[in-house]
Amino acid sequence: MTSQAALAPVEVAIATVLPCFWIYKNTGDFIYRQKQAEGNPYKNWINTYAGEEFGVLVERALEIYNDVAIQCTEAQQA
Repeated sequence: MTSQAALAPVEVAIATVLPCFWIYKNTGDFIYRQKQAEGNPYKNWINTYAGEEFGVLVERALEIYNDVAIQCTEAQQA
């Protein structure tokens, strides 16, 4: 993932890291909806990725990705 993000064309780099945004957001939301035990050592992580602020960042990442993808060739999109 690091080499793709660092060495590949920007559209490939974006496609490489975009799933991280979705996974962290979906996981954070799922865990947040569950009953949280007091003293959960992952509480800060959960609150970060389940929060509305991170959701805004995910939406922005998707917008950027879509803007870049529209400009790609069919081969690049595939």
